[in-house]
Amino acid sequence: VALKPPSAPARTTMRRMPSALAQSRPARRAASCTAPASRTAVVPGRVGGKYELRHQIGRGGMGQVFEAWDHSLEHRVAIKKMAAEIKDTPKLRERFLQEAKIVSHLSHPFIVSIHEIVQEGGEIYLVFDFVEGRPLSLILEEKGRLGFAECRGGFRSGDQAVDHAHRAKVLHRDIKPSNIMLDVHGLARIMDFGVARE
Repeated sequence: VALKPPSAPARTTMRRMPSALAQSRPARRAASCTAPASRTAVVPGRVGGKYELRHQIGRGGMGQVFEAWDHSLEHRVAIKKMAAEIKDTPKLRERFLQEAKIVSHLSHPFIVSIHEIVQEGGEIYLVFDFVEGRPLSLILEEKGRLGFAECRGGFRSGDQAVDHAHRAKVLHRDIKPSNIMLDVHGLARIMDFGVARE
């Protein structure tokens, strides 16, 4: 009697399902000191009764920067929130507020203007113009270098802003790619006067 070889066991295909932890874990998003392309959602809330926080768009040594909506004038603004560790250090707190005071003395199309200071719930916020663009530091990270036409437009507008500040007897003291925004027209906008001196 010929014996039949045992048949191969049926193969069972199992589909790997993502764990609940993996499904619930939010994707990490990078934030630069000013305004990167990626944005981190924040819990909706209002500052000063009229500014609706929408997204975090940057982070620096002095605090976080958010894109917000001004419901009174119906336009976008950028809001810098003082970092928690700054509030309890009088010297650093004064430096944070000094930026607002110095920028308020400067009025130039290529300097990011300040709207007001908001103190609310133990927090301090600086409300600035919102610039549609990207920090020069991020652009250089991607491209490595800029073309002549890009440099010409950026330097021309940036030089005008710095010259205006100098004529007003204000020294920025921290001009660097991360403190220069290039707007959608390729023009430089100078920001972050946190260490400036009059």
